[in-house]
Amino acid sequence: MFDKFMNLPEEKKQRILSAALFVFSQNGYKKAAVDEIVAQAGISKGLIFHYFESKKNLFLFSYEYCVNLISQEINSKLDHSEKDFFRKIELTERIKVALLAQYPYMFDFLKSAYFETAKEVAPELHEMNEKSLNSGFSSLLTDVDYSKFKPGIHPEMVIKITIWSAEGFMGELNRQGKIDIDTVCEQFGHYLNLLKQNFYKEDAL
Repeated sequence: MFDKFMNLPEEKKQRILSAALFVFSQNGYKKAAVDEIVAQAGISKGLIFHYFESKKNLFLFSYEYCVNLISQEINSKLDHSEKDFFRKIELTERIKVALLAQYPYMFDFLKSAYFETAKEVAPELHEMNEKSLNSGFSSLLTDVDYSKFKPGIHPEMVIKITIWSAEGFMGELNRQGKIDIDTVCEQFGHYLNLLKQNFYKEDAL
């Protein structure tokens, strides 16, 4: 359905997608106006409907595109031989921060879409959320050295706590404006070290 959009030059494609992410993240699905998206993107309203047919399609496409892009970037760039859980998280967040520099409103949009309740899009979002969450958990839990965790610590719970921390950190980045990847990842590393000290055995630190 979206072949016409995907075949656009990369610059134009990113401009349209960035405009959609910004407007949807600021307003939610219901209040987001296509007129505002096209004004941000610098294109005609007719072209948006030519590429997507409806606001609903644009919203769902934007969500699926972001989720797939993050997954593809992680799968292609993550060192899959790494067995330390917190190191895998650190490498994953570095990849996400690089994406944030390219799409500043991506994670605001994803967070907003995760809690979207509009009946027009909520069922499809819920299905995609479940799929991406299960896939993300599976990826992070694969080939992890569980012997480093303290007795009684469940890695699944650690993942949730770590992901919540990472999401909060990424949200804070959006409010800071310009992003220096190395500085940001160094800051996030300090938070991961705190978690590691609480969940790892002393001899694994």
